[in-house]
Amino acid sequence: MNLNELPIGTRIYNGGDMANVPHFGTITAHDPGGRFPAQLQITPDAGAEREAYWITPASFSRKYSGHCGTRFVTEAAYKEFREKIMQSF
Repeated sequence: MNLNELPIGTRIYNGGDMANVPHFGTITAHDPGGRFPAQLQITPDAGAEREAYWITPASFSRKYSGHCGTRFVTEAAYKEFREKIMQSF
């Protein structure tokens, strides 16, 4: 994905990994890069165990698959996945 697809204010889900707890957050800033790749700042929701951080938009997947291969997605993509799972019960 790119900065145009992830505007400031977009809600995100970070699925976490061995060192980071899964959490929701909001994109709060963009750095278009230039010589280096573009970056976006994610500010986790209150209560998350971390401060704001920067990542590249290339880290985002368009669809959430429910496993560690899709660590960063929009909250909408995460909710779409959850809704499909809930419908299967």
